[in-house]
Amino acid sequence: MMKGYLVKIRLCILLMLVSGCSEVSLSDKLMQAESMYEEQKYSEVIIQTKNIIRDQPQNAQARILIANSYYQLGLFINAEKEYLKVLKLVNNPTNIAKNYLLTLYALDDHIGIITYWEKEEASLSIFEKAKISYIASLSYLNQAQAQNSFDLASLSKKWALELNEPELIAVNTAIADTYKQPANIEYTTKSLDKVCSDYPAQWLICQLLANALFSEKKYDEAALVYQNMLENKPNYNIIALKLADSYVRANNTEKATLFITALLEKYPNQPYINLLSASLDLVNKDYKKALNHINITLNQGMLTPQAKLTASLVHYHLGNDEQALSHLSALKVNFPNNPLITKLYIAIQLRLGDGSSIANAYDKTSSSKDNSEMFALASLELLKSGEKIESSQLLRKIDISLIENQKILNGISLAKLSSGDESGITDLEKSLKRLINTNAPVIEISKVKMLLISSLISANDSVKAKKYINSWIVEAPENIENKLLLVGLEMRKQSPDQNAIVKQYNSILLIDDNNVPANLYIGNILIAQDKHKEAATYIDKAIDKDKHTIQVIKGYLKVQESLVGKEKALENLINKYKNYPNDFQERFTLAQIYLLTGQAAKTIDLLKSIKFPPQYNTKKINLALAESYNKIEQYDEAITIYKSLISEDDQNNKIIEKLAMAYEKLNNLDKATQTFEELHSKYPDNTQIGLVLANFYIFNNKPDQAIGYIESLSNEQQKQPTVAGLKGKALFFSKRYSEALTLLTESYQQTNNQKLIPFIFDSNIRLNKPEKAAEIMDNYLELNPTEVTTRLYYANELYKSNKQKAILQYKKVIVNDESSIVALNNLAWILYESGRFIEAKKYIDKAVFLSPDNTDIKDTLAVIKAAISK
Repeated sequence: MMKGYLVKIRLCILLMLVSGCSEVSLSDKLMQAESMYEEQKYSEVIIQTKNIIRDQPQNAQARILIANSYYQLGLFINAEKEYLKVLKLVNNPTNIAKNYLLTLYALDDHIGIITYWEKEEASLSIFEKAKISYIASLSYLNQAQAQNSFDLASLSKKWALELNEPELIAVNTAIADTYKQPANIEYTTKSLDKVCSDYPAQWLICQLLANALFSEKKYDEAALVYQNMLENKPNYNIIALKLADSYVRANNTEKATLFITALLEKYPNQPYINLLSASLDLVNKDYKKALNHINITLNQGMLTPQAKLTASLVHYHLGNDEQALSHLSALKVNFPNNPLITKLYIAIQLRLGDGSSIANAYDKTSSSKDNSEMFALASLELLKSGEKIESSQLLRKIDISLIENQKILNGISLAKLSSGDESGITDLEKSLKRLINTNAPVIEISKVKMLLISSLISANDSVKAKKYINSWIVEAPENIENKLLLVGLEMRKQSPDQNAIVKQYNSILLIDDNNVPANLYIGNILIAQDKHKEAATYIDKAIDKDKHTIQVIKGYLKVQESLVGKEKALENLINKYKNYPNDFQERFTLAQIYLLTGQAAKTIDLLKSIKFPPQYNTKKINLALAESYNKIEQYDEAITIYKSLISEDDQNNKIIEKLAMAYEKLNNLDKATQTFEELHSKYPDNTQIGLVLANFYIFNNKPDQAIGYIESLSNEQQKQPTVAGLKGKALFFSKRYSEALTLLTESYQQTNNQKLIPFIFDSNIRLNKPEKAAEIMDNYLELNPTEVTTRLYYANELYKSNKQKAILQYKKVIVNDESSIVALNNLAWILYESGRFIEAKKYIDKAVFLSPDNTDIKDTLAVIKAAISK
């Protein structure tokens, strides 16, 4: 009996001990968790409270601690879940209200905030209301309930003032003051900045401040606000996101990359982070990487207008026009007047060659200055791409009276004139009158005057042009610009009156003794008359006023060479640029002088030895470098520069042509074709790149590919003379001589391109029309007696059928180009074949002198010598 009784006592005591220890343990854990929270050890609080909740899932205090800890760590989704559980456990949840509503605000759940406010407001004290009402007020505003927002903001300020709580007064007053009329963004920003500085824990106010700065496009200042917020809330990833966004918009790619990279490592599939990353990739022109990030954004269900617009931009840059348009179409409907969306839509449709869609898009936009200007620019682009009809149709729809940009108005006037619509002149006259009446800047007035005069000359109305200029001179006799227009009018005549030009320039010099164009022109006239000392007085004035213009530099060298010799002239000129080590403009001009005087290596040394500041035209510098490399036959270096320049501006046709010429000099057709195939793939909308590629296809024995590309262009583009000529050459190499001849002849008649003559000649020969071929070539050479390239080709062809005529043509080539070793060698050979050995020896000796190591020339010399010795 005793034994059993003792067992029961021990068991009872054990149960009591276990029970008692359990209660103490939970209480201690809760106290420890609260201490950890006070010490901001939020991750440890979560671990501790999870253990408590596991044993007591209904423990409201533990739930509040874990919810608040999630909130402090910026894990708002987790925090919301826990707050919702607290709301089910507690009847009066006022102690969590502020953090709960801020959590919902961070999650953009404004409906949830409004629902909570409207449900609990009646049961809250004034103090409790004042703590959270500003959050509800902002949510009303986000839900487009402006009146409710204003009313609640006003009440919030009133409650705060009644309570006399400084922080509540500051917060609620800042919110209420945003409604002041008239709106004053500067005052609002200062008010929010004061609260954010005084109470940095009020992150919502700081965020409003950053948003206000965003609206003013002060992205750097917004970034600074977010940076300070992140220091106070280091775990708030949403702030890091906003900070990264600020840096993206501020074009601070270094800092944007730093934050985005860190966020992507933690959340690789988070849609907004990927959207920001795609935006940054666009800035860095890494379009394939951007595509990967924007696809993640869209696949994660983020289909916001910003995401769709970014996707459209990415696809546009990758040349995926159909995909770009699919993302953009809905945005164009919903935001018909958004300038960025409209510009992108126009750009895509221009590339697709769909002028009618652009015109339809204009019909759906509201009538405004911005829309009129954008679509006018689209019309001008259509004209440039050869779509004259679509351009004209769109231009007729646009309300031109709304356009204020004079450059666009000038373009419209010129577009009209190019299509034969002389109302373009009337438009220019109206523009000029308006600019004068509104006291526009002199430079704008001068541009329109020049365009008006040029247009009148093009319309064969020089009389009216002269009448205009003379009236301007009468109105302002001291205005040099008007006198220069009169000079320009005279110079554009078929037979300019040199005396009249000199007279006008002398009248300009009476007003401004240092006028550069006047001094340069008169100086050059005197140089031509061998009056070098007199010329020097004018040229010296020109170069003293402007030592950076190449024409002035050339005039100075010419006159000084005649006076002091070439070496001393160059030395005197270089001495004018002694400050070049410190003056970037002097350095660049000196580099151009070296290039001009055949010292390309010195040009390279000058331009490569220093980094020019960003404000200098790096394109000009790089073009000078490339030209220098061409001069010393380092074509690979030149090609590298041209390719880099094209990557910066793929619409610059002059650089594209220079790249093509460098490849021609390099004599590597395969590499040229490969490069332009890559460029065409990268810039599929650039017609110039496509046409150069087609040209390389022709000479690389791929004429059918050239024809395929040309026929992919619009009918308007194919009708352009240069394109027709190119297609003609491709058809020639495809042995479709009859079709080729038609296009080649039409192109030559419109362009006078001498390079087409050999193809026209050869096409006639192959079509058994030798008399016609000879007639065309003889007529051409009669009109162009000094042109040697075509004449040399003709002589080579005549060698096959008429040696006497070939001899005559070779001799004419040599008269115009004594250094043509091909003509000298071939003439010597044909004379040898005709038995005229002594005469042949005379010409081959000249060829040997010019090119002593040429194998063909040495062989010809040996044969002729052997014939003479016999």
